[in-house]
Amino acid sequence: MPLRAWLPCLLLSCSAQGEPQDRLKADVSFLASDEMKGRRAGSPEGEKAARWMAKQFEKIGLKKGTPDGYLQPFKIKQDGSDGFNALGLLAWNQGRHREALTFYDSAVASARRNDDLTGIARAANNIPNVLIDLGDFDAARAAFDTALAIARVLGNELYIANNLANLARLEILLGSPLRALPLLDEARSLYRSIDYRTGEANALGQLATAFSGMGDLQRAIAAADSGLAIARA
Repeated sequence: MPLRAWLPCLLLSCSAQGEPQDRLKADVSFLASDEMKGRRAGSPEGEKAARWMAKQFEKIGLKKGTPDGYLQPFKIKQDGSDGFNALGLLAWNQGRHREALTFYDSAVASARRNDDLTGIARAANNIPNVLIDLGDFDAARAAFDTALAIARVLGNELYIANNLANLARLEILLGSPLRALPLLDEARSLYRSIDYRTGEANALGQLATAFSGMGDLQRAIAAADSGLAIARA
């Protein structure tokens, strides 16, 4: 459950106990701590957070929502790729890379069952970046190739451009800036065609890094200046 959904109740609890600032900080720190692992629905941490919240409700005398208390069971639909993609992104942002890959794999499997190519593409777009963070560069390159092929079949110019730019980032990281140039040129062209100026500016920034890695400082400065001009416009 999103933390913001609990904040009004936390405020009531803090107010009732006369320590609003310190108590609220302690409560939020507990719910948002690493040990709670995002409080994913159905997880042990999610159940722990729910029981903790019910106890806070009882302390402040909140009226029970059901005859059985403050908790009400519900079912989660697991057959949608969007949920798995969201969980994958959350795990990735929290540094839980292996768990993120598991969620993305589940997203792909779910999307395949529903013949949802867009859902497959969303997950495929993120998998290579997680692999880069894990240092598995060969697997990341193969995953980028797969994601790019799916994006081209789908015809989604943003997905294509993003994968090209990310693949170029990998090439630069691996010391092959020359291989990054055509990828960035195509990415910039696509970003311009859909008027995504942030993407174009970022691609120019990567282009500057590639030129710098090749020792071409004049072109690196020119690319950086162009990217900065677009970002400021």
